[in-house]
Amino acid sequence: MIARLRSLRDNFGGLKRSLLTEANDYFAKYFSSGAWMVAANVVIGLAGFVSLMLFSRLLGQDAFGKYKFLITILGLLSVFSLQGMSNAILRWTAESYNASYVEGSKARLKYSIFGSASLVVATLYFFSIGNELWIPSLVAVFFFPFMYSFDSMVFYLYGLQEYRRASIYKTVLNAVPIAVTITVLVLTRSPVAILCSYVVSMAAIYSAVSFMSTRRRKAEKADHEKKKERKKSGKEKSDEEDVRKDMITYGKHISLMNVFSTAYSYLDKIILTYFLGLGNLAKLAIADALPSQYKTHTKFLVPLIVPKLVKNKRIRISNIYPHIALSLLISAAGIAALYIIMPWLITFFFTTKYADSVSVARLIIISAVFWIPIIIMTSYLDSRKMIREMYVFQTATPIVGIATYVVLIKMFGLDGIGYAMILTQAISFALLLVLTRRKAPGTETKLTAKAGSAKTD
Repeated sequence: MIARLRSLRDNFGGLKRSLLTEANDYFAKYFSSGAWMVAANVVIGLAGFVSLMLFSRLLGQDAFGKYKFLITILGLLSVFSLQGMSNAILRWTAESYNASYVEGSKARLKYSIFGSASLVVATLYFFSIGNELWIPSLVAVFFFPFMYSFDSMVFYLYGLQEYRRASIYKTVLNAVPIAVTITVLVLTRSPVAILCSYVVSMAAIYSAVSFMSTRRRKAEKADHEKKKERKKSGKEKSDEEDVRKDMITYGKHISLMNVFSTAYSYLDKIILTYFLGLGNLAKLAIADALPSQYKTHTKFLVPLIVPKLVKNKRIRISNIYPHIALSLLISAAGIAALYIIMPWLITFFFTTKYADSVSVARLIIISAVFWIPIIIMTSYLDSRKMIREMYVFQTATPIVGIATYVVLIKMFGLDGIGYAMILTQAISFALLLVLTRRKAPGTETKLTAKAGSAKTD
């Protein structure tokens, strides 16, 4: 009896040590991953913030507004580059499809040609009205496909859970165009020269990093050599082609959904410029500076959440609700502090000439309370391939947002954008609470099959 008790004690001790070791490894891995991603976001955020400070001090409001307007046009046209393919690459890489980045980038490069065609129209328009923006717009015609086709490399590395390498790449890809832009700004203070340097440097660094990284991908190389030695059978080729088609199709679905959300992200600036002019566009850029920093630092949650949800199908939305509630509380506390000190921050960093941006900045930061919960719930939909629900969310929210922008900007001027953001984010949050409660496709079938097999046994 005593020997048996000792045996049980030893077994329990071993199990306890094993669980503690596993827990320590788990937290060490995810803390390390998160630390690298946070560090990358901090560096990128600071670089962007410094550049915005310099723009606000070295350029007049109209010149700065002109710069932001063409950046907005480029961002709007990025819908042609199949932005949703990055999500597909992340998801399929997590499921061990190593050719995802190469195949996805080929598709993105092909569709980006439509963005270049749209820029030809924009160039002709600017030239016809005598606006100097036709020069950087013409430059962008040739470089546009390379600006927006290769940024999925970071998502590919996220899918492999190589967070350190992905964070380094992300930092380089963002820091180089910012550094080049700042240099040209200080030397010339010309919106045309700044925009041309931004376009060329962005296309160059994305293309160079993509080329070098693709050549060095050990996993893809090993996978290719292994398949070469086996001399793939017809079935293997067919299976790989099916996987490729599934990924491209899924990426196109997500990209189509993103058309409305991307339009929503940029149309507020175009609507504002139409009603209130380029000077107010510059004020909006300053008002959104600090809230966008907060938003940038929350985006790293997506590559941490999606691979985990993809691999663990047993996690249900009910298991995630406590995390959503906690994120709301933490966000509210941080945002309350920012709201109080916002007037001092804007006048200190961007001078008193942008004091008019304080009220709309406060409204925008209030809307940020919903950002993390929305990221968590959309990541859940993405991981479960709930395409219909994602279509509903990605189309309904932007339509509501664009409509509220038009109405509230006309009613309240610049502050109308802040009111529209609060209203739209609240509606998005409520809609996601409803959509995430639906059953993921295939769940019911699997449960029924399991029940049937259990009954047979």
